[in-house]
Amino acid sequence: MNFEVKWNEFVNKIFTHGSEIKYINNGRGVYFQNLYFSSGSIIVQWSSAPYYPVTRTGLQLPLLKRGNAYNLNVALDETPKGSLLIRVSYYDRSEELIGAEIISLNGGEFIYPHNAFSYTIELINTGVSSLFFDKLTISESRLKKETLHKI
Repeated sequence: MNFEVKWNEFVNKIFTHGSEIKYINNGRGVYFQNLYFSSGSIIVQWSSAPYYPVTRTGLQLPLLKRGNAYNLNVALDETPKGSLLIRVSYYDRSEELIGAEIISLNGGEFIYPHNAFSYTIELINTGVSSLFFDKLTISESRLKKETLHKI
């Protein structure tokens, strides 16, 4: 599995107040700029279980297998460097938060919890003034998957 997460016009959880957002190359990239919003704010959020009557969007993230390990690779360029975080949050069937972790902009691995029903991925501001977003890529991790089965 190799799933590309894009930021397009259909993603509806975007920090728009005072933001300049330009979709480039027919939705193949996004330029985002906001010089005045606070650290800790969510810039954009994707969900594996969007509620269609509210969001008017379909699946934004792939469905994952519980207990499996996945790689998250990031293709973006932020100014200043090191001013973004990526948070993966996990929710149970009643949409209660059951866990979260921070993934480096260099990419990283995460294990989808056994009791998770859905998850979100968010770009979090830690002082960014602008960024060019290309994509996030989620793929199955062979290394950790093999390690998990040996335990």
